[in-house]
Amino acid sequence: MTSNFVKTGNTKKEITVLDPKRSNAINIGLTVLPTARTIKGAILKMDSSVINKEGIE
Repeated sequence: MTSNFVKTGNTKKEITVLDPKRSNAINIGLTVLPTARTIKGAILKMDSSVINKEGIE
């Protein structure tokens, strides 16, 4: 869950930006992808063995 704290007076109020269920789904999806550095290198080299079209979608 992504949240920020906003200070109002002497107390902090938590603002939720993303639904916890959606946040969990995104985290699971990101774990199956290669690192951003690897993806960048594959794109620059046009290397489809690192990630395929289905992996990007």
